[in-house]
Amino acid sequence: MTSVRPGLPASKPRATPTEKVIGNLSAAVKLKSTCPPTVSTVRLGPLGGLAASTPVVIFAHIPLWAAYPEWGWATKDSAQALDLLKRFGSVTVLNGHIHQVMQKVEGNVTFHSAMSTAFPQPAPGSAASAGPMKVPAEQLRQVLGIRNVDFVAGAHSLAVVESPLG
Repeated sequence: MTSVRPGLPASKPRATPTEKVIGNLSAAVKLKSTCPPTVSTVRLGPLGGLAASTPVVIFAHIPLWAAYPEWGWATKDSAQALDLLKRFGSVTVLNGHIHQVMQKVEGNVTFHSAMSTAFPQPAPGSAASAGPMKVPAEQLRQVLGIRNVDFVAGAHSLAVVESPLG
């Protein structure tokens, strides 16, 4: 499995024996004064040397699909990034940013957006804008949570499990 992990210095990535870290996608996300942000497909370039049978996992902060562009829940050039990934038989994209559990399958690419670990946001289009949502204290632990991702050697899919805190 090959991973592109956000938050790791490109010069010192950490990798388990079953994965090869090839870059730092978060460094490639360029937030501009206008939305949506862009992903530098140049940073995904090292994927070119991998066999098409290599399972690929992309860790991104902002979704690489148009989850809800009106709120900035998309990347402007995600189509270019996904074009580089379409030759692989198994691609998983994990992201946060939107504080929503959402999933989408597009061809050979499976997208998973994560539950919030800090504050909930409204469902797309259900409020005037994105932003922290007020919920009664007794409900807060149900709308916050963590994600576990398990990989089994030889399998081409990941087990992605969202678990509320309460």
